[in-house]
Amino acid sequence: MKGKVKMRMFIAFGLVFSVTIGLFMSLVIISMCDIKNKKKKRIAIIVLAFVIGFLIGGTFCLQTQMDNKNWNNGFCLKCGGQYELTEVTHIKNSGNLYYYTCKDCGYTIKLETLKNN
Repeated sequence: MKGKVKMRMFIAFGLVFSVTIGLFMSLVIISMCDIKNKKKKRIAIIVLAFVIGFLIGGTFCLQTQMDNKNWNNGFCLKCGGQYELTEVTHIKNSGNLYYYTCKDCGYTIKLETLKNN
């Protein structure tokens, strides 16, 4: 079941980013190329949009999976104690980093998504 959810998330992210960012970037890139045939140009735009979109979407999926793996349902990977939010750092034009520290052993993890205890 987990594999199906991961694949659905990958496809959803890929399609969303293909239509939004990928299409725009491929239009810019292909406009700089010297392709005279309109049909070939359209095919190149569509293929490039999907490649860009799925690369970006795949990156988001991998980051989410790594955050979930490190989070381990709120339990420390080293000792099994519970994590608590200790710090939030804002990165300009990027987002936030959330630092969680184990109450028992002091092990700290860094996540890009806010988790609930």
